[in-house]
Amino acid sequence: MPKKFRFSNLISEITEPEKVPVSSEEVGIDPGVSHLAAFSNGKMNEHPRYYRQAKKTFSRKQQALSSKKRGSHRWDKAPRW
Repeated sequence: MPKKFRFSNLISEITEPEKVPVSSEEVGIDPGVSHLAAFSNGKMNEHPRYYRQAKKTFSRKQQALSSKKRGSHRWDKAPRW
């Protein structure tokens, strides 16, 4: 029986990063509860919503799993969290 080999080639190009212009503007950062950060220039960053996204996908997968009979082939194949 012949052996199977897999080969892969990765090529990347390294470039110099762009120089960011120096700014004399000062900005204060205030970490908050309702927003992740509030800046003194009025800009606000929102919190990432990891929990809400995970909760939605978990509920869908749980519903798919609950319709299968425990220990069956389809139950084993069902996506888990």
